[in-house]
Amino acid sequence: MNHSLAFQKAYDAFRLATDLVPHFPKIDRYALGLRIEDAALDLVERVAEAETTVPSLKDRVLIATIVKADVCNILIRLALERKLISETNYFVLTESFQEVARMANGWRKSLS
Repeated sequence: MNHSLAFQKAYDAFRLATDLVPHFPKIDRYALGLRIEDAALDLVERVAEAETTVPSLKDRVLIATIVKADVCNILIRLALERKLISETNYFVLTESFQEVARMANGWRKSLS
């Protein structure tokens, strides 16, 4: 199945997050790390849902996508502040999440 660039960005960020979380200390891996993985996977699901949703319902799904991208950014920022990820990985992940949110916003505007 052909997916959008937004899906690919979200998927790549999810993949990177799942590569980083196993290196977190145990207490963080099963708390913050799990939340990061879940939020990133939810973002991939939201983008896939937006790709297949009928136009009359797409706006609601795109709003949920934007919110989930923001949640991912918050969790990644917390991981950086706790020194669980490097600044390089922080910038790669946040740029991906922000780009997905920008694409979803553009998608919403094109519906009007």
